Amino acid sequence: MKDNKILLITEGTSDINILKPILEAARFPLERIKFVASQGGQPTILKMAKAMNGAFDEYSSIVVLLDSDSKTIPDAQLKLKEKFSEKGIDVFFAIPEIESWVFADIHLLQKQNIHEAANDKLLRLPLPEEIPYPRQLVHYIFGNNKIDWQFLSQMDIAKATARTPSLTVFLKRLGELLDIDMQLVHNSIAQILDRRIFANLIKEVAESETILYKTLDGTQFTAEQILENVEEGTEIGKQYTSDILRVARDFLKRQANR
Repeated sequence: MKDNKILLITEGTSDINILKPILEAARFPLERIKFVASQGGQPTILKMAKAMNGAFDEYSSIVVLLDSDSKTIPDAQLKLKEKFSEKGIDVFFAIPEIESWVFADIHLLQKQNIHEAANDKLLRLPLPEEIPYPRQLVHYIFGNNKIDWQFLSQMDIAKATARTPSLTVFLKRLGELLDIDMQLVHNSIAQILDRRIFANLIKEVAESETILYKTLDGTQFTAEQILENVEEGTEIGKQYTSDILRVARDFLKRQANR
């Protein structure tokens, strides 16, 4: 494993306070990440990133994390493409803002000391990126007191990334840049989706003795064997469902790029 180091620039210190415990929950080596707050909006943070690019030999990459009110990650990237195309700098987006990631694991929030009305509101929330004003919602849930975000280090990353695409993309790429194992994130959706969905698909399309899956070491599994593994939630079953989702994602990406 390489000891790559990253310079990570955010829009403010509050972003860093939220981000650090989330990265801790995802088992990132925080000692290899230098956090810098720009204390400004997109123009300021991008100007800072360009100025720092190549100025520090100890950092293999510069990462910028921005808030974006775009509906999707590609929409956010398209908006920025004309403004920023600097090599050696990776730009990511929290949709619509980093406070939405706080709501990625609702069960964790319910364990905090919040008032009853706030707890009821949590149960009726849409997915994190569909919350229109997550920053205001944070203040409603926790009040105006200073928040200790360390509880986010207990976040269930599998659940969080399954519910929050912008968090998933950010963590995956950050893991690649740091050269660390990101299987925790790669398997997230497969762990969350109901196993019966995949089991029903297998029953629909494959005969029992059909060879349906082959692992990297050459081990073959029939449709009947895969069905059993999926229904029991074994590691093979999880890997199979994860691979199916990866193929589906790649197909959708190719279709979108046509």
